[in-house]
Amino acid sequence: MFNLFIVEDEWLVREGLKQTIPWHEVNCQIIGEASDGLNALDLLQSLAPDILLTDIRMPAMNGIELAEQAVKLYPHLKVVFLTGFDDFSYAQKAVKLGAADFVLKPTNPEELVEVFTRITNQLVGERKVLAEAGEWNRIHKSVLESKENSGFKEVEQYIKEKYGEDITLQGMADRYNMSESYFSRLFKKQIGVSFLDYLTDLRVNHAKELLLNPRLKIYQIAIQVGYQDSRYFSQVFRKYTGETPSEFRKRYDIEVFPL
Repeated sequence: MFNLFIVEDEWLVREGLKQTIPWHEVNCQIIGEASDGLNALDLLQSLAPDILLTDIRMPAMNGIELAEQAVKLYPHLKVVFLTGFDDFSYAQKAVKLGAADFVLKPTNPEELVEVFTRITNQLVGERKVLAEAGEWNRIHKSVLESKENSGFKEVEQYIKEKYGEDITLQGMADRYNMSESYFSRLFKKQIGVSFLDYLTDLRVNHAKELLLNPRLKIYQIAIQVGYQDSRYFSQVFRKYTGETPSEFRKRYDIEVFPL
């Protein structure tokens, strides 16, 4: 079940959203509501929403301003905007924020069900990816703990902290005053995989998590995980996962909006 927070300044519309939509059928539960952006932002500090359904035009703080602050708190938050015919300029800003969808007012229950079914299916896929990444981290943490006395705990920790930088086998060997060939053999003996495979696995798994964020371009993700050339990053990603970063996003219905 995914957590939904509703923000709508019109009481009647807000009640209609709560009462007329079969939220449980679309795998959602309402965890809170607010009548304006400021009140909503205050409440969101202590909640953990998966989806924010908000009107655009509201007093005190509009839906665009609210969404800008909310995604800073929860980067993977899905935002659905309620919008009127005359909200085009606002809608353009919403697109730049990476809105999950727009629903035209007055709302159509069938349309909302369709929109939220698509979004919750996407969230299911994202959680699966994050769970797989978490399991990978757990396995490697276990390996790290089992080798505390081998002297490689520091080596692995350094790689995990610096994998987004220009790390090379030669550079690591120099850092620990070893020849490249000796460091390579020792690394594989202690860790169980080659240095390059270990580093690439780390980068690809982190890239999977970043690809779930529709606000990040592929070239930005490539840089964050240590690849300056986005085309080379895509080639590596495909080699290790069987699909390109774009195909990965398409499989989870993640659409990147223009900046």
